[in-house]
Amino acid sequence: MKTKALPIVRIGIALVFLTSGFAKVLDTQAFVALVHRYVPGNLAVMAVVIPPVEAMLGLCLLLGYQPREIAGTLAWLTLAFTLVYSYGLVTKGITDCACFGSVKNLQLPPWGVYIRNTLLLMGGFWMASAYPAHREAAPVNRIRGAIVLLFGAAAFLLAGMSFDGPLRRNRVDNPHWLGLPRSRTPFAALPLSADSTYALYLYRPDCPLCKDMAANAASWREAGLVDAVVALTARSQAAVSDSLFRPGYGRYFDTLGLLTDQQMVTAVSHVPTLVVIEGDTVKYIHTGHLANGFRIRPVQPNNEEP
Repeated sequence: MKTKALPIVRIGIALVFLTSGFAKVLDTQAFVALVHRYVPGNLAVMAVVIPPVEAMLGLCLLLGYQPREIAGTLAWLTLAFTLVYSYGLVTKGITDCACFGSVKNLQLPPWGVYIRNTLLLMGGFWMASAYPAHREAAPVNRIRGAIVLLFGAAAFLLAGMSFDGPLRRNRVDNPHWLGLPRSRTPFAALPLSADSTYALYLYRPDCPLCKDMAANAASWREAGLVDAVVALTARSQAAVSDSLFRPGYGRYFDTLGLLTDQQMVTAVSHVPTLVVIEGDTVKYIHTGHLANGFRIRPVQPNNEEP
C-alpha cells in the first residue's frame, strides 16, 4: 500500500509546486508586489528568485529526481511560507498568500490555505522518510538533472522578464473602472480638479520599467493630452521612492503622491499603469509599456459635409 501511495503523493505535490512556481514566473512583478505587503521593499525584491526555484523543485519531484531530498526541502519551504503567511494574517490582516501569484481562480480563504499547507507538510515529510536514503547514480538521473537545469535556466529568464514588466503588456487590470466617477475608485481622496484632465502614473520605485516609462508619461502632458501627470506609489514605499525614484525621475511629474498600501493594491496589481481621469471620470487605463504622447493623436469628430 505504501509503495503504491508514494508515486501518487509525489506527483500530486509536484504538480502543486510546479503550477505555483510557473504561475508566478509568468507574472513575477505581481508576485513581488504582493510580497511587498509582507516585508520591506529591498527584502521583497529578493522574492524574485522564489518562483523559478519553486518550479524547478516541483519538476524535480515530478521526474522522480532525488525525491527524498526534494520532498524534505519542499516541506520545510511550505512551513516557512506558512509562518510568513500567519504573520501577515495576524499582524496586517492580509488574506492573500500570493501562493499562485495573480491567478485569482487559485486563491483560497485562510482556512483553505492552512488545510492545503497541512496536507503538503504531511505529504512532504512522509515522502522524505519513506523514500530510500541513498540511490545509485544512473544515466537516467543525469538526464533528469539536465532537464531540470535547462528548465531552471528558462524559468529564471522568464522571471526576470516578467519582473521588468508584465509579459502581457497591454493588460488592463481593472476595466470595470472605465466610465466610473473618480469617487468610486481608490483615487477618490486625491486633490484633483474636476475641470482638468490628469494622467495618474502608478509605479513602484524598484521597478525598472517604471523608470523607463517615466519620460513617456510626461510626454502626455507635453503633447497636450492631459493637463498634469501625477506619480503615485504606496505609502510604505515612500522612503525607497525618495532615494531611488524621486532624484532621477521626479522632474517628469507635476506631483509625486502617495496612496495607502490598501489603495495601491486595490488600484492595480501591475506597474507601471497609467490612468487618465477627465472631468472626474476614469477615461483610460493602460498597463506596461507606454506610448510617447506625441505619437498619440486624439480622435477627432467626423465632420461630414452635407
